[in-house]
Amino acid sequence: MAPGHVGGAAFRPRLGEVEPSGGRHGEDQDVYLTVAAYNERAKGFYARHGFVFTGQHGEDQLAIDGVVMPELEMVRMATAPVV
Repeated sequence: MAPGHVGGAAFRPRLGEVEPSGGRHGEDQDVYLTVAAYNERAKGFYARHGFVFTGQHGEDQLAIDGVVMPELEMVRMATAPVV
């Protein structure tokens, strides 16, 4: 994401794609994502939107110039009962 767009405001509309209130993905199934382990701002953002840490490390580790960027997995549990 471009530096001018980093932060919650730019991402909030896209999060609607997984918001249960929007009746979309995430209402009847869990939503998983990975976040850079060092990115406290992103971790806080997702936590405010109902995501919790699973205790697992991400499977896809990004490497930039040979430096691995560790990822942590987060999940937002489904809100609607499975019928």
